[in-house]
Amino acid sequence: MQISIYILAAIAMTIAKGRQVHRLLRSRSYNWKSAGFIFLAWSAMTLPFIVSACDGVACEWSPKLGWWADLLRQVSPFDRLDTGTTVTVVLITYMVLTIYVLGHCLGWMLYGTKRLLRFAV
Repeated sequence: MQISIYILAAIAMTIAKGRQVHRLLRSRSYNWKSAGFIFLAWSAMTLPFIVSACDGVACEWSPKLGWWADLLRQVSPFDRLDTGTTVTVVLITYMVLTIYVLGHCLGWMLYGTKRLLRFAV
């Protein structure tokens, strides 16, 4: 039950971000640099999942996520955390980036659909 609440919250945040992006695109105040940074960060976290090998942490916690946790544990404030907490930080970061990416895609789709419908009329 609790996981479904988190999924519904993620869907609601994605829709809210999509509406915000749609409004920004319509008002022509959309910041393409921040969108590029979000897509670059999301790609940097997603693409290595495909090619990274399965180690003990990665297979136990998530799909090939362990090497991000190992990389994060080398940074000063995270070196004192245990493995589970570090992987949780990486998962939350990936979840937030995914919500932003999907929200931007939804906003662009809404904007494109409105423009196409306006041309069709």
